[in-house]
Amino acid sequence: MSSQAKTKNGNGIQQVTASNEASLQKKYSQNPWTLVYEGAITKNEKGKVNIHPVKYKLNGIDIVANVYTPAGYDPSKNYPAITVAHPNGGIKEQTAGLYAQGLAEAGYITIAADAAYQGGSGGEPRHTDKPQFRTEDIYGMVDFIMQYPGVDAARIGSLGICGGG
Repeated sequence: MSSQAKTKNGNGIQQVTASNEASLQKKYSQNPWTLVYEGAITKNEKGKVNIHPVKYKLNGIDIVANVYTPAGYDPSKNYPAITVAHPNGGIKEQTAGLYAQGLAEAGYITIAADAAYQGGSGGEPRHTDKPQFRTEDIYGMVDFIMQYPGVDAARIGSLGICGGG
């Protein structure tokens, strides 16, 4: 079995092993969005999918999110949008970021946010994960992305992974 096959989980995500940990840590430290999956965006480039870090309020709590725009994004055009909610205990830079980037590559404007009480978002007590909070998180992403330049508010979908769905 090749070393590449040993480090892939079948979904293009590189697994951390003793032999590649230092290399992945270097990639992580060089990436402004701390994305670590294979093919993750490490800088915004004209003509490619780009990440736009954003902040907004949800029920008085500061929420941090990343909006992903498709290659050749033009805010005067109309794009469908998708909210991407991360799994329980996750953050926007992990699985949700992978899906958000892939959907942006397919032409959608996407948003992946850290849920309230988790990751870079505010709220106390920390690491609280209740279904009603996650529902509010998704509504908050929809409310925010509806106002984003270029989003067609009549074409918004949601994707949730594990507890995010």
